[in-house]
Amino acid sequence: MRSGIVLVGVLSVLLSAACDHDQRPTLVTPSTGPQAAPPPTTSVKLVEGVIESVSTPDTIVVAGTRVQVGSQAIIRRGSIGLMFADLSVGARSRVTGESDGTTLRATLVELLDQVGTPTQLHGVIGGVAGDGNTFQFKVGNQLIRGDNETQVFDGPRNALANSLRDGDTVDVDGLRRSEHVYARSVTVRPADSQGPAPPPSTGPAPAPAPQPPSPGPAPSPNPEPGPAPAPAPTPTPAPAPGPSSPVTIGGTIGALSGACPLIVFTLNGSAVVTDNSTTWNGGTCLSLAPGGSAEATGTRNGSTLVARQVTIK
Repeated sequence: MRSGIVLVGVLSVLLSAACDHDQRPTLVTPSTGPQAAPPPTTSVKLVEGVIESVSTPDTIVVAGTRVQVGSQAIIRRGSIGLMFADLSVGARSRVTGESDGTTLRATLVELLDQVGTPTQLHGVIGGVAGDGNTFQFKVGNQLIRGDNETQVFDGPRNALANSLRDGDTVDVDGLRRSEHVYARSVTVRPADSQGPAPPPSTGPAPAPAPQPPSPGPAPSPNPEPGPAPAPAPTPTPAPAPGPSSPVTIGGTIGALSGACPLIVFTLNGSAVVTDNSTTWNGGTCLSLAPGGSAEATGTRNGSTLVARQVTIK
């Protein structure tokens, strides 16, 4: 009897230990594998400065910031759209985009300087169109665009872009870009123009040639005999001065004032003046800039050279 009680007690202890083992909490060992990196944070950023480098197909550096210009980015100068190929080192720009701390992905690139290769065109225009902010036309197959910075002239007079008409004959001073020529100035010329009129003479008026002395009184029919009078000497007339010879000066452009076509500037300290009869090579009167180089040929009027021709170097 006593041994049976002991056996029951042992069995109870064993069952209690088994239950405690089943209810013990299981320890979870933390994973030691690599953790997924959180997605990079981006922020809207604006950068303004000079374009320091251009790398095809879509990267520029502005003020030390690497900028990616994707196909969805808008590139423009004022109201006129541009292409990535129009971006050039040295041009000032303003870039808006999203930055991840390393690269700025541009949504808008605004050029603050005009860009393009200088070019001049002449011909009859067609396809004139405009929307108030920009205008465009064609000379032959070349598309030409302009905006409110474009200067328009009707001969020597200022004019408006909305005065341009199909069939006008024009001179265009422009900048060649990927898809168009940007017009810095448009000058309407008469259709029957045969070239500029010669410049007015600016030299001193020639002095009148001296007149020979008037003859003395006729001798009487029966003159008294006497010594014959000595003939009066005939003065030698002074030669009339001819027109001023052309003078050519060249050098660095200094002070500059006036408005096309009436410009006053200096070349190595000598004053030069232009008018609507001045012919231009290598540019127009709008191409003059202090610090540039030019050569002028014309006539002297005192210390000023009235330019018949100006060549922009």
